[in-house]
Amino acid sequence: MISGPSPVNSPRLAETMRGMVLQEPIPTWGNMVNDGRQYLLSNPMLSFAPGLAIMLVVYAFNMVGDRLRDALDPQLRGVI
Repeated sequence: MISGPSPVNSPRLAETMRGMVLQEPIPTWGNMVNDGRQYLLSNPMLSFAPGLAIMLVVYAFNMVGDRLRDALDPQLRGVI
Protein backbone atom coordinates (compact mmCIF):
# COMPACT_ATOMS: atom_id res chain seq x y z
CA MET A 1 0.00 0.00 0.00
CA ILE A 2 1.27 3.45 -0.87
CA SER A 3 1.21 5.97 1.93
CA GLY A 4 1.45 9.69 1.63
CA PRO A 5 -0.72 12.76 1.24
CA SER A 6 -3.89 12.06 -0.67
CA PRO A 7 -5.08 14.68 -3.17
CA VAL A 8 -8.67 13.82 -2.26
CA ASN A 9 -8.19 15.13 1.29
CA SER A 10 -6.48 18.30 0.14
CA PRO A 11 -8.18 21.54 1.22
CA ARG A 12 -6.98 23.20 -1.97
CA LEU A 13 -8.78 20.57 -4.05
CA ALA A 14 -11.94 21.10 -2.04
CA GLU A 15 -11.78 24.84 -2.72
CA THR A 16 -11.26 24.20 -6.42
CA MET A 17 -14.19 21.82 -6.59
CA ARG A 18 -16.42 24.30 -4.79
CA GLY A 19 -15.83 26.85 -7.55
CA MET A 20 -16.73 24.38 -10.30
CA VAL A 21 -20.42 24.20 -9.37
CA LEU A 22 -22.72 25.74 -11.98
CA GLN A 23 -24.00 29.13 -10.95
CA GLU A 24 -27.59 30.26 -11.56
CA PRO A 25 -27.23 32.44 -14.69
CA ILE A 26 -25.40 29.76 -16.73
CA PRO A 27 -27.77 28.55 -19.47
CA THR A 28 -28.29 24.79 -19.52
CA TRP A 29 -30.88 22.81 -21.44
CA GLY A 30 -32.66 21.93 -18.21
CA ASN A 31 -32.85 25.59 -17.21
CA MET A 32 -34.12 26.48 -20.69
CA VAL A 33 -36.91 23.90 -20.43
CA ASN A 34 -37.79 25.18 -16.96
CA ASP A 35 -37.74 28.83 -18.02
CA GLY A 36 -39.96 28.09 -21.01
CA ARG A 37 -42.68 26.54 -18.85
CA GLN A 38 -44.29 29.90 -18.17
CA TYR A 39 -44.59 30.53 -21.93
CA LEU A 40 -45.97 27.14 -22.97
CA LEU A 41 -49.28 28.55 -24.21
CA SER A 42 -47.85 31.56 -26.05
CA ASN A 43 -44.55 30.13 -27.37
CA PRO A 44 -44.15 26.38 -26.82
CA MET A 45 -40.87 26.21 -28.78
CA LEU A 46 -39.05 27.79 -25.82
CA SER A 47 -39.42 24.50 -23.96
CA PHE A 48 -39.78 22.14 -26.90
CA ALA A 49 -36.44 22.93 -28.60
CA PRO A 50 -34.15 22.29 -25.61
CA GLY A 51 -36.27 19.28 -24.61
CA LEU A 52 -35.84 17.86 -28.11
CA ALA A 53 -32.08 18.49 -27.91
CA ILE A 54 -31.90 16.58 -24.60
CA MET A 55 -33.88 13.71 -26.10
CA LEU A 56 -31.68 13.50 -29.21
CA VAL A 57 -28.43 13.56 -27.21
CA VAL A 58 -29.67 10.82 -24.86
CA TYR A 59 -30.81 8.75 -27.85
CA ALA A 60 -27.43 9.23 -29.56
CA PHE A 61 -25.55 8.11 -26.44
CA ASN A 62 -27.79 5.04 -26.19
CA MET A 63 -27.15 4.16 -29.83
CA VAL A 64 -23.38 4.58 -29.42
CA GLY A 65 -23.47 2.40 -26.32
CA ASP A 66 -25.48 -0.29 -28.11
CA ARG A 67 -23.09 -0.30 -31.07
CA LEU A 68 -20.06 -0.51 -28.78
CA ARG A 69 -21.63 -3.40 -26.89
CA ASP A 70 -22.41 -5.20 -30.17
CA ALA A 71 -18.88 -4.64 -31.46
CA LEU A 72 -17.07 -5.64 -28.27
CA ASP A 73 -19.22 -8.52 -27.00
CA PRO A 74 -17.58 -11.80 -28.08
CA GLN A 75 -20.85 -13.74 -27.78
CA LEU A 76 -22.61 -11.45 -30.29
CA ARG A 77 -19.68 -11.10 -32.69
CA GLY A 78 -20.91 -13.75 -35.15
CA VAL A 79 -24.63 -13.06 -34.76
CA ILE A 80 -24.88 -9.52 -36.11
